[in-house]
Amino acid sequence: MEQVEAMDFYERVVGGDSKTTEITLENEDGAAIDVELTVVERKALLDEINRLPDEMLETLSEADNPDEAEEAAREENMMTNVNGDTIQAFENICSQSIEHENLTSIHIEEIVSELDFEVLFPLGAEVIEMSFESTGKVKDFHGLDSAKN
Repeated sequence: MEQVEAMDFYERVVGGDSKTTEITLENEDGAAIDVELTVVERKALLDEINRLPDEMLETLSEADNPDEAEEAAREENMMTNVNGDTIQAFENICSQSIEHENLTSIHIEEIVSELDFEVLFPLGAEVIEMSFESTGKVKDFHGLDSAKN
């Protein structure tokens, strides 16, 4: 543990880049665009996750990666549990995560609304996993030693 000045600690916590991943989205005619997936803010993420059926949450949490989650969902016929809220939650999660310097949030939302189910659910699962891994930069706390006071 390294003791630092208050403003140095502040800069380390709030400064710097958050985790991003670059992916390529491909249209049915082969047109492609590179976009960034960013971490979704935890309050918004949890609001969307609360829309998901319990069975889907269990499948997502038990999987080691998005592909495994998709395979498990397919095996358990998760599509029978999908409703409008589920689709909306995944679309919102993806819309909040995808960024491109030349596209507005409206453009991103329109693109996300056109994602095939085979893309929407694994992409959303990847964003959920990435976001849970990056819930904050402060990772520990310690009680003050009373002898120092």
